[in-house]
Amino acid sequence: MSQRRRSHNQSNILVFVLDQQGKLVHSFDGMTDNHPADMFEIKKRMPGYFVQELKKAARSMNLTQAATSRSKESHLPAATDPALRVFVSLGENRLSHFQVPTVEALSIDESEKQALRYSATPQKLEAQTLKRWFAQMYPPAVMDGHGGMDNVSGTLSYQSAGENDTHRFATLRGTVRFELDNKTRITYQGPCDIVLRYSKTSDELESVSGLVTTRIPRVDPRGKTVETVSMAAVLESIPPAKRKSD
Repeated sequence: MSQRRRSHNQSNILVFVLDQQGKLVHSFDGMTDNHPADMFEIKKRMPGYFVQELKKAARSMNLTQAATSRSKESHLPAATDPALRVFVSLGENRLSHFQVPTVEALSIDESEKQALRYSATPQKLEAQTLKRWFAQMYPPAVMDGHGGMDNVSGTLSYQSAGENDTHRFATLRGTVRFELDNKTRITYQGPCDIVLRYSKTSDELESVSGLVTTRIPRVDPRGKTVETVSMAAVLESIPPAKRKSD
């Protein structure tokens, strides 16, 4: 890094390409050389520019003849233990950022299982109890912080919600408030609606499905809001992975 001299028009994004042994084989400015001031013009140039620079790196690692027959299919993660996925998608915004949904997967730990055991009587649950779930619900690429959630608050109401021939159900509803760890301490809040499913023979949580919606302010470095962006986060249990013998 110290050997690379920074030019007056170099951006604050540097891309480093390493080989399998961790040796640096190529580096380049992530915002294109002599990048224009117009963000929309940058967006048009970026894909071709990245392809060009990655081809240079590929030649350094003798990857020009790499196999191209690998499957391009993407698969959502499976799990052998109780777990859930959080699908985060954002609405239209001024710079058309965040157009690809983010999918996070995480286990359901013992403290969460205990907090969500079936109860026939209404209960109150602090949103902080499920902070690991709610901490996934933020815009990708928060660039002026650690990129995570500093605080989650709010009180959720737990209530049984009937049964069918095989299962019992409950709902978890309330307003969740979020605070990011970035410099401007972006905060937002929104309604949370979750359905919990249990078998008739056990009080242990069996599956989760839910939705959290909110509007997130985007602010400039001075803390002034320049726009608000809608966000939806869908929660669902991950189906157990099939055993190899199945």
